[in-house]
Amino acid sequence: MIVIDGTRMPPEPNTISTSTNISQTTTTTTSTITTTSTITTTTTTGPTEKSGFNSTIYYRLTTQGQGDNQSLDIINDGANNRLRLAPTGGYAGQFWKITLIGNGYYRLTTLWQGDGKSLDIANDGTNNTPILAATGAYSGQYWKITPIGNGYYRLTTQSQGDGKSLDIVNNTPMLSATGAYSGQYWKISAV
Repeated sequence: MIVIDGTRMPPEPNTISTSTNISQTTTTTTSTITTTSTITTTTTTGPTEKSGFNSTIYYRLTTQGQGDNQSLDIINDGANNRLRLAPTGGYAGQFWKITLIGNGYYRLTTLWQGDGKSLDIANDGTNNTPILAATGAYSGQYWKITPIGNGYYRLTTQSQGDGKSLDIVNNTPMLSATGAYSGQYWKISAV
């Protein structure tokens, strides 16, 4: 007899009715797998180092001594390579790109003159005059930017070492003996 939807149906002719008991055993195994993974992801928009400078943006350089109203600038005089402090404004010679070179040194270029001219120290015997010069693998163009506290930095070159810092003396940028001078305390602000 076959039961379909609660209705008993007679077997069809020539069919064999069989009954099969199926016993099913289910075994459940519980396993615990512990996996520890460490994924470190670093995303930057440009080369950075512990000081955090980003080579895809520009910065303004001012000193503690002169304040935010005077910025490091390039004199637009035809030679276009001499530095000065000038009234802060939206001038391309005051917009500095800071690019990591390696080993803790950076290259400084301006928006106005581009990557082809870098902040350098003139090899003129005194070796203390900052200029903008053709970019190259010159130790006077390798700048170390060292945090000195309160948001200020000291700028020194590979060629002159830590004993001479970028300074403002009588309103003129130059390298001078490193010391606790407000003209050597540079604020570097993104623009």
